[in-house]
This record gives sequence, C-alpha cells and structure tokens, in this order.
Amino acid sequence: MHGDLLQRIKKNDRINENEGRFFFRQLIEALVYLKSINIAHRDIKCENVLLDNCDNVKLGDFGFARFMKVDELSHTFCGSRAYVAPELLRSHPYNGFLADIWSTGILLYVMVTGFMPYDDRNIGKMLEKQLQHRITFPRRRSLSAEVKELICTMVHPEPLKRRPYHEVIKSSWLANTKYELRSVPFPQNSNKTSS
Repeated sequence: MHGDLLQRIKKNDRINENEGRFFFRQLIEALVYLKSINIAHRDIKCENVLLDNCDNVKLGDFGFARFMKVDELSHTFCGSRAYVAPELLRSHPYNGFLADIWSTGILLYVMVTGFMPYDDRNIGKMLEKQLQHRITFPRRRSLSAEVKELICTMVHPEPLKRRPYHEVIKSSWLANTKYELRSVPFPQNSNKTSS
C-alpha cells in the first residue's frame, strides 16, 4: 500500500482536482457497490481511503459498517465528529446511506482544499453552521465552480436533499472521469500544479 488519502493530502498540501477526480470516482464506485449489497460504511474519512502502489483507491475500516435496508434508520453514533452528518450530532435516527453521502462530501472538501470545512472543537457552533448550510472555501485555493457545487449538494443539512451517488457520477465535475484500475502511480509532482 501507498498509505492513505490523508497522508497524501498532508504530503502535498492537498490533492489537485485532476488527480482528485480519479480518487473520488473510484471511491464513489466502491460506495455504489456497497449500497448495492445493502451495506452502509458509516465511517468515511480520508484515513479510511487507502491507496495501493498504483494509486488506486481501497476503502478500508469496516468496523462501523452495517447491513441496512434502504429505508432503515440507525440510532448508533458512528464515525468521526468532523465527518459525521448533522443528524448524528443531534442524536436523531439516521439513514446510513445518506449519512455516508454527507461524509463523502466532507472528504471531497478536505481532499481538494487540504482543510476541514468545519471546526469540530466546538460541536454547537459546527452544528449551527451545518444546519444553516454554511460552507466556505479557502480563498487561497483555486477551485472550480463545479467541485464547489458538488460539495455543497452532497453536504446538505437535509438528508433527502443530498445528491445521491448516481447523480454524483453524472455531475459536471465528475462526468466522463475514468475510474478503471491504474497500472502505474500518478507522477510524484502532479500535485504541484494548479487545479
């Protein structure tokens, strides 16, 4: 293994959008597969996205994963505070698949900016910003309007308004992104370029 996504982000300050598209597309494919077999991961974060020697994504740490029916609700708090959906922070019953979409949107934000979108040191303030759908992007990061729009539609405080995976794949930022397994890693300096 080549480490995890968080290590790659720390090494390069962030992941540029071109490389990020590939990683994100592979991650979405893994989540689509899990949903097809009725498994919600419930702990999606950068540390649980592993990269092999050719920079292919491997989703790991299924300790909180659960077999669930599509409309079934869970009551167990799972995941890392900085990545979990607001319904978990409010101790409300939640749909694991919709909570995974939120966490995946947070992961995308972290990947392309190198920062967390919300400060989890004060849960009350973080939850307030989440429920108001306030998400800001660092000015010092040049990001496409398409990736910002995708993040905002995945990180929506109302679970049923979150963009489902089949629409994520068709989004203007991700459409036509190849996700087949790579046989060689990305060039080492690929993150030094602009998005």
